[in-house]
Amino acid sequence: MRTSLAVSPGRSPPSSVPQVRQPATSSAARDECEKKSGNLTPCISSMTSGATSATPPAPYGVVHDAKTQLYILLAATTCVLLIACLNVANLLVARSASRRKEISIRASLGGSRMRLLREQMTESLVLAIAAGALGLPLAWLGTQWLIHTRPDLARVDTVHFDGAILLFGLGMIALGGMLAGLVPGFSFLRGPLFESLQESSRTNSSGSSTALLRKILLTIEVGFTVVLLTTAGLLLKSYQKLRSLDIGCETRNVLTMRFSLSDVQYDTYAKKSAFFSELLDRLHAIPGVKAAGLATTLPGQGYGGDASFSILEYPAGTQVGLNAMLRAVDPGYFQAIRIPVLSGRAFEDRERLKAGQSSVIINQSLARQYFPNENPLGKHIRANIWGDADFEVVGVVGDTLWSLTEPTGPTVYFPILSGPWWWSSIAVRSDQDVTGLALPIQKVLAQLDPNLPVSDVLTMEQSIGKSTLDANFTSTLVLAFAIIALLLAAVGLYGVLSYLATQRTSEIGIRIALGAQRSSVVRLLLFDGLTPAWIGLVLGLTGSGFTVQLIRNMLYGAQPLDWTIFTAVAMLLLLVAATACAIPAWRASRLDPLQALRME
Repeated sequence: MRTSLAVSPGRSPPSSVPQVRQPATSSAARDECEKKSGNLTPCISSMTSGATSATPPAPYGVVHDAKTQLYILLAATTCVLLIACLNVANLLVARSASRRKEISIRASLGGSRMRLLREQMTESLVLAIAAGALGLPLAWLGTQWLIHTRPDLARVDTVHFDGAILLFGLGMIALGGMLAGLVPGFSFLRGPLFESLQESSRTNSSGSSTALLRKILLTIEVGFTVVLLTTAGLLLKSYQKLRSLDIGCETRNVLTMRFSLSDVQYDTYAKKSAFFSELLDRLHAIPGVKAAGLATTLPGQGYGGDASFSILEYPAGTQVGLNAMLRAVDPGYFQAIRIPVLSGRAFEDRERLKAGQSSVIINQSLARQYFPNENPLGKHIRANIWGDADFEVVGVVGDTLWSLTEPTGPTVYFPILSGPWWWSSIAVRSDQDVTGLALPIQKVLAQLDPNLPVSDVLTMEQSIGKSTLDANFTSTLVLAFAIIALLLAAVGLYGVLSYLATQRTSEIGIRIALGAQRSSVVRLLLFDGLTPAWIGLVLGLTGSGFTVQLIRNMLYGAQPLDWTIFTAVAMLLLLVAATACAIPAWRASRLDPLQALRME
């Protein structure tokens, strides 16, 4: 079974992680790949002539990875917009209730329902336009902040505030104003307009209907808030799990950087090998460097390519779909980042990839998957990497993660000191702060080749952190939206209970005058105010149970129905709701009963 290196179908390695290519590939082709990838390191190219790639077009691969996060952020902003509209509608309902007699008088003088509704809509649109006049500049500032804060975002060069975005914003302003104005408008114009002229303050039947409408709006508002809080909690927990994950190697006090050799200057394997050997010698001579190593792809830097292979000791007919990730490393790589050698040995300086004496090292996952219940040392694998060659397994090392969100997989390590590798990542470990080693290492590279491009000068912790930027960014924004929604819900609860307390002023005065304890008045109002909160909480938790299933693939170490997150959200919401309701309830209990009765 002889197969060539190929990208696994359906898997598109990141453009920043190169893979082995055929040495004869021209510089022009490589430059074209680099332009497509937008990185100093080249993109994937075939190992053999005529090989085809299963990698999807670059625009699809780039956009597809960000699509889920964008949908989540769009849904979160929509929820906040709806909550804000419901809050404004709630306030306008209360305002319309206080103007009910005025509206009735105007209707009796000949004002039509549509004219009164247009007036209501005009008021809400004026409020929306005033808010939009403030929001659009903030949106522009937010766009500029995003571009400068996250230049690594997919196709960030296409993100800009243009006329289309302005029109969309104006449309949202108009839609928000209409939603906020229609609810109070229809609620007060649907029934007889003259009844309020015949009602006294003691027999105002509109108060109860207005209170019910405000409670319904508030219940919906709380439900949306719970959904946002639950989603933010799950995303935040997932991000924290990713940050605390053990990737299988040392990450503290390890400095990394990437470079790529020129095809013109390093046109033979011998020249590449000589450069790598000289570089390693100079790295070890830098004061403060305890260990140094080279690898085509470091842990956490991406997939890095794979290869199909066969095991010579097994019958050919039993080997179907044997596949492993591909890495090329130097002899000191495993010691440099402390990947444990579980059995056998690491590479030796004398080892080269020559026919009949080629050695490879495999990881624990490959040994467990393809050599179950037997010792893989001394076994031979065959792969057509850059010509027919058999490789002897001389060592087994521990597993490392190529992505924080993906399980480890079978991996084969080849010696980097010969072969078609023209790129590498440097990993340098020290007992002190490694950031001070960045300049000396770059000086060494400049001395060896003044035209050598160097990129991604990062500590290992920073390099790993780059892979969690999207998770951090999404969870932080959703959490910010959830906090805004929670504050809006708290304001809504405060407003509703204050309105209810005002409507029941005479009732409260009579209760106190007849001997009711002020604490019982507080409990009565708290129960009345918290009713929309707990109903909205139940509805929100139920809705969250369905909506969080949509982000299941984005969660790591957290179940969609995580009871700790749901419980924490419920407790937080009830605490905020109780605090928002306690102030108007306490204030109502302080009423002087005689003064309350005189108001009638």
